Amino acid sequence: MTTHSAETDRRKRAVEVALIESHQDMFRFLKRKLRNEHDAKDVLQEFYVKALTRFDDLKDEDRLRGWLSLVLRSVIADHFRANAR
Repeated sequence: MTTHSAETDRRKRAVEVALIESHQDMFRFLKRKLRNEHDAKDVLQEFYVKALTRFDDLKDEDRLRGWLSLVLRSVIADHFRANAR
């Protein structure tokens, strides 16, 4: 396994663990923010997809929580834009 691959695997695993650990908190936050359980589930799923497919954008694992917050804000904004049409 190359260093790059090991680094990529470690970063991906860190994102996966953070998503698992924060699942309930994120879901509760989204239910309050969106005021709709179905929308909260949809946005949470989109958030997971985006975080897991863009984890290479995370350059510093010490900033994982902040990076996840940015990704979540982006997904929420996408949701509101889509519903404004």
